[in-house]
Amino acid sequence: LGLAGVAAGLCGSSVTFADYAPECFAFVEASARHHGLKNWQLREVDFCHDRLPTSYDLVLAADVVYEPESYRPLAEFLDAQTAQDGTVLLTETLRADAGLCLGHLRELGFVDQPSAQWVLEDGRRERTWLHELRRR
Repeated sequence: LGLAGVAAGLCGSSVTFADYAPECFAFVEASARHHGLKNWQLREVDFCHDRLPTSYDLVLAADVVYEPESYRPLAEFLDAQTAQDGTVLLTETLRADAGLCLGHLRELGFVDQPSAQWVLEDGRRERTWLHELRRR
């Protein structure tokens, strides 16, 4: 719900928060205002159908790998929205078929540098994957 964007905004980045579920926006807006972010906007986006009017140097995609039928549209969205020399930081949490989405990104010219990250979830340490994706 925007935590990665809030962190980027606190580091001085201009942030576009995007989601297809507008009910998330009240929480994100309250969080952005609470943390005093200066340069941010909210955009309702369905990555299967929409494109934003610009590309970005850094795209943060936190846990968006869910439905296999959306993996190719997600990869195409990330390709379209990432500047030529930009980076995608994508997290996914041990989905057996997440490799399909990453395969689509490789087909589009991205190189993946994955790293395991450990997070606390319900009092347990759980592994999630952070994928740093850059174009060849």
